[in-house]
Amino acid sequence: MRIGDEERNKAVELLSDHLAEGRLTQIEFNDRLGLVLSAKTNADIEPLFTDLPGPNPGRPADLESLEEQDRREANALLAKDKAERRVAKADPRLIAGLTVAVGIAWTATVIIYFSLVSDWKIFIVPIALSIALAKLKGQAADRA
Repeated sequence: MRIGDEERNKAVELLSDHLAEGRLTQIEFNDRLGLVLSAKTNADIEPLFTDLPGPNPGRPADLESLEEQDRREANALLAKDKAERRVAKADPRLIAGLTVAVGIAWTATVIIYFSLVSDWKIFIVPIALSIALAKLKGQAADRA
């Protein structure tokens, strides 16, 4: 059966994985890559993977199981990402409360600085609150 670009690309991807995992030398990879790119049928690809573990792109059943595995992994990643988004949402009441606290902290700090204490260190608290507020608002914007 003749193959197309999709099958060749999958075979190249698998060869690259074997190279990255140290199962093939660069020379072996280059030789097999040339044969994969010039392959016209599954029978041309199958012998290139007989000495390697894992799916053989020359066997369509192997590729179907690999595609199913990729699909399951992608679905698992999507589910994990959705769960993280649900957990990490910032409560709007928290943001509102922190906004009020930042305003009060800055006001009190400026009054205290000019009337009682002329030490720059008193600005640490409102600066820290402002940074926390900015991060929370950034997270809320990212989640929206």
